[in-house]
Amino acid sequence: MAQQGNLSESRVLILGRKQEVLDGILRQLRELGMDVRGSTSPEHADTEFDAHEFDLIVFGSGAVGPLSERLRREFSRRNPAVRFLDAFAPVAIRQITAAASGRRELLEEFTTAADESGVRIGGTLRAASTVGVAVYRVAEDGLVRQELNRSPARAGRYEFRVAADALAGGHMLVVNVGEDEFHLHRIAS
Repeated sequence: MAQQGNLSESRVLILGRKQEVLDGILRQLRELGMDVRGSTSPEHADTEFDAHEFDLIVFGSGAVGPLSERLRREFSRRNPAVRFLDAFAPVAIRQITAAASGRRELLEEFTTAADESGVRIGGTLRAASTVGVAVYRVAEDGLVRQELNRSPARAGRYEFRVAADALAGGHMLVVNVGEDEFHLHRIAS
């Protein structure tokens, strides 16, 4: 694992579905000096890659669900020290660099609970920070981001409720803490 702040020592595997998205993310991370590899065939990742070669394994939003759960179990069995990250392309570079830096998250115990009235976001803030909540929607020309809230929050228990109508047509709910900490909730369609 890279020492805190030393991205060039990080060994990262990124598993996704879209080659053009993967290529762009790999290029940007390599420009930052990171040792990254990637694949758009996540279903074969456990036979193509050795878990001991990586500190961090990243699942793009096209590779989450039962497949990523199976891969997490298999990679963890082979390398208990490997860490995992679910990433979302619009914020993936910042997510990956933050995770690879080894910094402890400000928002711990992140949870979401969805019901017919919306989604309740929860967690514990270790220190005061600005917290933003945005919904991403798929449009003809790409993803559209709508910021729902951005406000300062005190250390301690954090909760925010997003009403169902604000989520309508949404693909992903992204909670941003500070500048480069992101938590994701896939919106059920």
